[in-house]
Amino acid sequence: MIRTASVCLALSLACLFTPPASAATLTTVAPAGFESANGGFLADSPFGSSTANSGGRRLQQIFEASLFASFGGPRLITEIQFRAASPENQFRPNSISTTDSTISLSTTSVTSDPGATSAGAFSASFADNIGSDVQVVHSGALTLDRGGSNATGAQPFVYGFALETPFVYDPSMGNLLLDVVVPAGATLSFGAGFGAVESFDASVASGDGVASVRGTGGTAVGAAGQTGLITQFVTESVAIPEPGSVLLCLSAVALLGVARLRR
Repeated sequence: MIRTASVCLALSLACLFTPPASAATLTTVAPAGFESANGGFLADSPFGSSTANSGGRRLQQIFEASLFASFGGPRLITEIQFRAASPENQFRPNSISTTDSTISLSTTSVTSDPGATSAGAFSASFADNIGSDVQVVHSGALTLDRGGSNATGAQPFVYGFALETPFVYDPSMGNLLLDVVVPAGATLSFGAGFGAVESFDASVASGDGVASVRGTGGTAVGAAGQTGLITQFVTESVAIPEPGSVLLCLSAVALLGVARLRR
Protein backbone atom coordinates (compact mmCIF):
# COMPACT_ATOMS: atom_id res chain seq x y z
CA MET A 1 0.00 0.00 0.00
CA ILE A 2 2.83 2.37 0.86
CA ARG A 3 4.57 1.58 -2.41
CA THR A 4 1.36 2.26 -4.37
CA ALA A 5 0.88 5.58 -2.58
CA SER A 6 4.46 6.53 -3.39
CA VAL A 7 3.95 5.76 -7.06
CA CYS A 8 0.73 7.83 -7.08
CA LEU A 9 2.57 10.74 -5.50
CA ALA A 10 5.39 10.47 -8.03
CA LEU A 11 2.96 10.46 -10.93
CA SER A 12 1.06 13.41 -9.49
CA LEU A 13 4.28 15.41 -9.20
CA ALA A 14 5.18 14.42 -12.75
CA CYS A 15 1.85 15.88 -13.89
CA LEU A 16 2.56 19.15 -12.13
CA PHE A 17 6.05 19.47 -13.57
CA THR A 18 5.50 18.14 -17.06
CA PRO A 19 7.55 20.39 -19.39
CA PRO A 20 5.17 22.97 -20.90
CA ALA A 21 4.82 23.91 -24.50
CA SER A 22 7.34 26.51 -25.62
CA ALA A 23 6.35 30.01 -24.43
CA ALA A 24 5.36 32.37 -27.23
CA THR A 25 6.90 35.83 -26.89
CA LEU A 26 4.70 38.89 -27.47
CA THR A 27 5.85 42.53 -27.47
CA THR A 28 3.23 45.15 -26.61
CA VAL A 29 3.65 48.94 -26.68
CA ALA A 30 1.33 50.91 -24.43
CA PRO A 31 -0.35 52.98 -25.61
CA ALA A 32 -0.74 51.43 -29.05
CA GLY A 33 0.10 53.52 -32.08
CA PHE A 34 3.47 54.65 -30.74
CA GLU A 35 5.48 51.61 -31.75
CA SER A 36 7.36 53.73 -34.29
CA ALA A 37 5.93 57.19 -33.65
CA ASN A 38 6.89 59.88 -31.17
CA GLY A 39 4.50 60.64 -28.35
CA GLY A 40 5.16 64.34 -28.66
CA PHE A 41 6.12 64.86 -25.03
CA LEU A 42 9.15 64.52 -22.80
CA ALA A 43 9.03 63.40 -19.17
CA ASP A 44 11.45 62.76 -16.35
CA SER A 45 12.20 59.10 -15.98
CA PRO A 46 11.44 57.47 -12.60
CA PHE A 47 15.20 57.12 -12.11
CA GLY A 48 16.44 60.67 -12.33
CA SER A 49 16.02 64.13 -13.77
CA SER A 50 18.09 67.01 -15.00
CA THR A 51 17.48 69.05 -11.84
CA ALA A 52 17.38 66.65 -8.88
CA ASN A 53 19.46 63.49 -9.09
CA SER A 54 18.72 62.25 -5.59
CA GLY A 55 16.31 59.70 -4.17
CA GLY A 56 13.06 60.15 -2.30
CA ARG A 57 10.78 60.02 -5.34
CA ARG A 58 8.04 57.77 -6.60
CA LEU A 59 6.12 57.17 -9.82
CA GLN A 60 2.88 55.26 -10.26
CA GLN A 61 1.53 54.74 -13.74
CA ILE A 62 -1.76 53.15 -14.76
CA PHE A 63 -2.19 51.20 -18.01
CA GLU A 64 -5.80 50.48 -18.89
CA ALA A 65 -6.60 46.81 -19.52
CA SER A 66 -7.87 47.71 -23.00
CA LEU A 67 -4.27 48.40 -24.04
CA PHE A 68 -3.53 44.67 -23.70
CA ALA A 69 -6.30 43.27 -25.89
CA SER A 70 -3.68 41.33 -27.85
CA PHE A 71 -2.95 39.20 -24.78
CA GLY A 72 -6.08 37.10 -25.24
CA GLY A 73 -5.82 36.01 -21.59
CA PRO A 74 -3.21 36.06 -18.82
CA ARG A 75 0.42 36.51 -19.84
CA LEU A 76 3.75 36.59 -18.04
CA ILE A 77 5.46 40.02 -18.14
CA THR A 78 9.22 39.38 -18.34
CA GLU A 79 10.69 42.74 -19.43
CA ILE A 80 9.80 46.44 -19.23
CA GLN A 81 11.38 48.91 -21.65
CA PHE A 82 11.35 52.71 -22.04
CA ARG A 83 12.87 54.94 -24.71
CA ALA A 84 14.35 58.39 -25.14
CA ALA A 85 12.16 61.17 -26.45
CA SER A 86 12.49 62.57 -29.97
CA PRO A 87 15.99 63.30 -31.32
CA GLU A 88 15.50 67.05 -31.09
CA ASN A 89 16.24 67.13 -27.35
CA GLN A 90 19.33 64.92 -27.79
CA PHE A 91 18.56 62.83 -24.69
CA ARG A 92 20.43 59.61 -25.37
CA PRO A 93 22.88 58.90 -22.52
CA ASN A 94 24.73 55.59 -22.68
CA SER A 95 23.14 54.47 -19.43
CA ILE A 96 20.74 55.57 -16.70
CA SER A 97 21.21 54.22 -13.19
CA THR A 98 20.11 54.35 -9.59
CA THR A 99 21.86 52.84 -6.58
CA ASP A 100 18.57 51.63 -5.13
CA SER A 101 14.99 51.12 -6.28
CA THR A 102 11.91 49.00 -5.77
CA ILE A 103 9.68 48.31 -8.76
CA SER A 104 6.33 46.59 -8.38
CA LEU A 105 3.45 45.53 -10.61
CA SER A 106 -0.12 44.83 -9.57
CA THR A 107 -3.63 44.50 -10.97
CA THR A 108 -5.80 47.40 -9.86
CA SER A 109 -9.35 48.71 -10.23
CA VAL A 110 -8.00 52.27 -10.35
CA THR A 111 -8.59 53.95 -13.70
CA SER A 112 -6.39 56.19 -15.83
CA ASP A 113 -9.34 58.55 -16.32
CA PRO A 114 -8.25 61.84 -14.70
CA GLY A 115 -11.87 62.95 -14.49
CA ALA A 116 -13.02 59.95 -12.46
CA THR A 117 -14.68 60.87 -9.16
CA SER A 118 -15.70 57.39 -8.03
CA ALA A 119 -13.77 54.93 -5.89
CA GLY A 120 -11.82 53.97 -9.00
CA ALA A 121 -10.07 57.33 -9.31
CA PHE A 122 -6.33 57.68 -8.85
CA SER A 123 -5.75 58.37 -5.14
CA ALA A 124 -3.38 60.98 -3.74
CA SER A 125 -2.25 58.21 -1.39
CA PHE A 126 -0.04 55.78 -3.31
CA ALA A 127 -1.04 52.86 -1.09
CA ASP A 128 -4.69 53.15 -2.18
CA ASN A 129 -3.83 52.46 -5.81
CA ILE A 130 -1.99 49.17 -5.28
CA GLY A 131 -3.74 45.90 -6.12
CA SER A 132 -3.94 42.90 -3.81
CA ASP A 133 -1.70 40.81 -6.10
CA VAL A 134 1.19 43.30 -5.86
CA GLN A 135 4.55 41.75 -6.64
CA VAL A 136 8.05 43.23 -6.44
CA VAL A 137 9.65 42.64 -9.83
CA HIS A 138 12.94 44.41 -9.10
CA SER A 139 14.76 45.44 -5.93
CA GLY A 140 18.14 47.16 -5.55
CA ALA A 141 20.49 48.96 -7.88
CA LEU A 142 19.43 49.28 -11.50
CA THR A 143 21.21 50.33 -14.67
CA LEU A 144 19.41 50.85 -17.96
CA ASP A 145 21.90 50.62 -20.81
CA ARG A 146 21.28 52.16 -24.20
CA GLY A 147 21.48 49.56 -26.91
CA GLY A 148 21.23 51.99 -29.81
CA SER A 149 19.55 55.14 -31.11
CA ASN A 150 18.05 56.60 -34.28
CA ALA A 151 19.27 59.77 -35.96
CA THR A 152 15.70 60.78 -36.75
CA GLY A 153 12.21 59.72 -35.80
CA ALA A 154 11.12 57.70 -32.80
CA GLN A 155 13.83 56.19 -30.63
CA PRO A 156 14.02 52.43 -29.97
CA PHE A 157 12.96 50.91 -26.67
CA VAL A 158 16.47 50.43 -25.32
CA TYR A 159 16.26 51.60 -21.70
CA GLY A 160 14.86 48.40 -20.26
CA PHE A 161 15.34 45.67 -17.71
CA ALA A 162 14.38 42.05 -17.25
CA LEU A 163 12.10 41.42 -14.29
CA GLU A 164 13.77 39.52 -11.47
CA THR A 165 10.38 37.96 -10.78
CA PRO A 166 8.05 37.86 -13.81
CA PHE A 167 4.48 39.02 -13.19
CA VAL A 168 1.34 37.27 -14.43
CA TYR A 169 -1.11 39.88 -15.72
CA ASP A 170 -4.67 39.12 -16.82
CA PRO A 171 -6.38 42.15 -18.42
CA SER A 172 -9.81 40.70 -17.62
CA MET A 173 -9.05 41.19 -13.92
CA GLY A 174 -8.32 44.95 -14.04
CA ASN A 175 -5.81 47.59 -15.06
CA LEU A 176 -2.03 47.33 -14.68
CA LEU A 177 -0.19 49.49 -12.14
CA LEU A 178 3.54 50.17 -12.45
CA ASP A 179 4.98 51.43 -9.15
CA VAL A 180 8.58 52.72 -9.02
CA VAL A 181 10.11 53.81 -5.71
CA VAL A 182 13.56 55.37 -5.44
CA PRO A 183 14.22 55.79 -1.70
CA ALA A 184 15.83 58.78 -0.04
CA GLY A 185 19.59 58.36 0.01
CA ALA A 186 19.76 56.71 -3.41
CA THR A 187 21.96 58.31 -6.05
CA LEU A 188 20.71 58.66 -9.61
CA SER A 189 22.33 59.47 -12.92
CA PHE A 190 20.94 61.99 -15.36
CA GLY A 191 17.60 60.63 -16.47
CA ALA A 192 15.29 63.24 -17.94
CA GLY A 193 13.66 63.10 -21.31
CA PHE A 194 11.89 59.78 -21.71
CA GLY A 195 9.36 59.51 -24.54
CA ALA A 196 5.87 60.22 -23.27
CA VAL A 197 2.27 61.02 -24.18
CA GLU A 198 -0.12 63.56 -22.76
CA SER A 199 -3.63 63.53 -24.17
CA PHE A 200 -5.67 63.67 -21.01
CA ASP A 201 -8.81 65.69 -20.44
CA ALA A 202 -10.49 66.66 -17.19
CA SER A 203 -13.95 65.52 -18.23
CA VAL A 204 -13.44 62.45 -20.43
CA ALA A 205 -11.37 59.32 -20.12
CA SER A 206 -7.85 59.48 -21.44
CA GLY A 207 -7.75 58.66 -25.11
CA ASP A 208 -4.45 56.81 -24.71
CA GLY A 209 -5.31 54.80 -21.60
CA VAL A 210 -2.20 55.84 -19.68
CA ALA A 211 -1.97 58.11 -16.65
CA SER A 212 0.64 58.70 -13.97
CA VAL A 213 1.28 60.50 -10.71
CA ARG A 214 4.58 61.45 -9.12
CA GLY A 215 5.50 62.43 -5.61
CA THR A 216 7.67 61.77 -2.60
CA GLY A 217 7.11 59.45 0.32
CA GLY A 218 3.56 58.17 0.48
CA THR A 219 1.80 61.15 -1.10
CA ALA A 220 1.30 61.87 -4.77
CA VAL A 221 1.90 65.23 -6.37
CA GLY A 222 -0.92 66.35 -8.63
CA ALA A 223 -3.59 64.03 -9.99
CA ALA A 224 -3.92 61.42 -12.71
CA GLY A 225 -3.48 63.07 -16.04
CA GLN A 226 0.17 63.95 -15.92
CA THR A 227 2.44 62.81 -18.69
CA GLY A 228 2.67 59.03 -19.04
CA LEU A 229 5.77 57.21 -20.26
CA ILE A 230 5.39 55.20 -23.45
CA THR A 231 6.25 51.69 -22.31
CA GLN A 232 7.04 48.43 -24.04
CA PHE A 233 6.22 45.13 -22.34
CA VAL A 234 7.77 41.81 -23.33
CA THR A 235 5.58 38.90 -22.31
CA GLU A 236 5.38 35.15 -22.62
CA SER A 237 2.39 32.85 -22.65
CA VAL A 238 1.56 31.39 -19.27
CA ALA A 239 3.04 27.90 -19.34
CA ILE A 240 0.57 25.04 -18.95
CA PRO A 241 1.14 21.29 -19.43
CA GLU A 242 0.28 19.80 -22.79
CA PRO A 243 -3.33 18.43 -22.72
CA GLY A 244 -2.12 14.99 -23.78
CA SER A 245 0.38 14.88 -20.92
CA VAL A 246 -2.27 15.88 -18.39
CA LEU A 247 -4.68 13.18 -19.59
CA LEU A 248 -1.94 10.57 -19.54
CA CYS A 249 -0.95 11.47 -15.98
CA LEU A 250 -4.53 11.51 -14.73
CA SER A 251 -5.24 8.17 -16.38
CA ALA A 252 -2.19 6.60 -14.77
CA VAL A 253 -3.12 7.91 -11.34
CA ALA A 254 -6.71 6.70 -11.77
CA LEU A 255 -5.57 3.18 -12.77
CA LEU A 256 -3.30 2.99 -9.75
CA GLY A 257 -6.22 4.02 -7.56
CA VAL A 258 -8.38 1.23 -9.00
CA ALA A 259 -5.59 -1.29 -8.47
CA ARG A 260 -5.25 -0.19 -4.88
CA LEU A 261 -9.00 -0.63 -4.25
CA ARG A 262 -8.95 -4.16 -5.71
CA ARG A 263 -6.20 -5.09 -3.27
